[in-house]
Amino acid sequence: MKNIGGKQILAALMLFLFCVNFDATCFADKKASKKEREDEVSKLDLLYDKFLTGTSSEARTALRDAVALIQGRSTSIPELQSALIICYARLSLLERRAGNDAQSRLYFEKSRYWRIVESEKIGRSAEDIIHIHDSFLRDDSDSYALEWDKKQTKGEGPAYLKNLK
Repeated sequence: MKNIGGKQILAALMLFLFCVNFDATCFADKKASKKEREDEVSKLDLLYDKFLTGTSSEARTALRDAVALIQGRSTSIPELQSALIICYARLSLLERRAGNDAQSRLYFEKSRYWRIVESEKIGRSAEDIIHIHDSFLRDDSDSYALEWDKKQTKGEGPAYLKNLK
């Protein structure tokens, strides 16, 4: 399966998130050059391809590697952190389908945490954040992850789903 359009969507998402995070001090603490940013996005694209085409074990490894890459570069490329929402939502879905309910729940809660962080960054009120947080359930998270990935795979979704119920 070829990841058609995934790089373009990830690039557009990164540009959007960069613009959302832009302020007068935005560049003050950033150490990564444009090339370094592009290199990290390319690495994430490769991991996304592995996630989409791999077995459940390969998909899990690719997602965990993506999380590690993002967290490792969070100081020099902080806008990458916004991708943790979808990474953890995907991990939650994968573990839920694999029957690992406790691990799935943990990843779901991490995804919700990063939703809170992103909501604060864009200036949502505490009341709005709590309302969104309380109404966002695991089924919503699973749907969010699956819909995103189906768009990248012409409706098929990640390959590992064919082997898990």
